[in-house]
Amino acid sequence: DSYETDADAPGGNKNPNYSDGQAGAVYGQNPPLVNPCRAPGEFNTYDIVFHAPIEDAQGNVTRPATVTVLFNGVVVQDHWLFDGPTGWRGRSSYARKSGDTGLARTAKMPIAFQDHGNPVHYRNIWLRELPRPEDNVTHGTYYAKEADVAALREKTAEKLDAAFDAAWGQAPVARQYIEALRVVSYAANPERLARAAKLEKAYLKQLEPLTKKSEMDALGLWSRDVEMYLDELAQAGTIPADNAVLAKVRSLK
Repeated sequence: DSYETDADAPGGNKNPNYSDGQAGAVYGQNPPLVNPCRAPGEFNTYDIVFHAPIEDAQGNVTRPATVTVLFNGVVVQDHWLFDGPTGWRGRSSYARKSGDTGLARTAKMPIAFQDHGNPVHYRNIWLRELPRPEDNVTHGTYYAKEADVAALREKTAEKLDAAFDAAWGQAPVARQYIEALRVVSYAANPERLARAAKLEKAYLKQLEPLTKKSEMDALGLWSRDVEMYLDELAQAGTIPADNAVLAKVRSLK
């Protein structure tokens, strides 16, 4: 199986739907959006982002192969979803043929440069392996997996725990409190919540006489950071919505 992007010089075929030989076309499937080809004798540049198809355990294609092509810096293929492997004079399909193992559809395969009997020159070729979007299961939302996200958050919280005493043990109460909230915002457990609650009592005593947020900031009590973390934790149900510090900060002018 192969997935071909044309690097031909623009031919004489003026049919805007012709996809078998235009520079920047997906061979046999999709013509380029525009033709930014340079004059004869000048080198052209191609930036090609390709992702192989994905199959399930039964060998069914769950996500087609895709390609995005920038031709001389101009987008000519915008996340094209292949109908199947490209080929000459035939409709593409991911359907299996008799005896087809399907391995070529998902395995890493060589990159080939075809000259078609013409003196085509290539230079300055760079290859960079890209992760599949589907492999990003911890950042973003579309492909995220809850268990993987939770595991990464716990790992981050453990790193912050390990550094807490060394980094913040001698810091003012306000700074310690914020860092304790930050750890809890990644992953809460009884020990982390207890540490935050202990610091919260000391922090609240410093807030009691204040009437303005500007007074908090003048004393280095970090009004914005504290409110941000507490609001996030309250929305997540990690702390009560009527948390005493959150209520006090919100009451300040």
